[in-house]
Parts: sequence; structure tokens; C-alpha cells
Amino acid sequence: EVNTATTATGTIAAGQTSGTVTHALGINTIVQTINSSGDTVFCDITRTLTTSVATIAVAEATAITILVQKIG
Repeated sequence: EVNTATTATGTIAAGQTSGTVTHALGINTIVQTINSSGDTVFCDITRTLTTSVATIAVAEATAITILVQKIG
């Protein structure tokens, strides 16, 4: 079960180059991006405000999952 007090997720659709996750975790977060095989996808991560994370990735053939975890 996902604990929304400390984690948030989002998706970048296949072929898209960016995505945003809206959350209430503050700016101190760890952000990871993975493809459907569970492999890490290296992206530029921008923490915009304290309630969202924007990622910019290369276009992937499959969707990318954005994982956000609160730190502290």
C-alpha cells in the first residue's frame, strides 16, 4: 500500500519527453525514474515549488514511472 504522506508517483507516457507529479511532500524529496522493465532512466529533475516535481527525459519506447519519496 502506498503511503501518500511520504510517497507519490506519476507516469510519463511512452514517447513523451516530460511529466509532472503533484504532491504535498515539500522540496526535500528523492526522485527516481524507471521504465516498465524496472531499469533506471536517467532524467533531468526539476523541483518546481514545494508541491511538484517535473522531469525531463529522453523519449522512451515504453512509459516511465516517476517515484517521489519525502526525505526528513
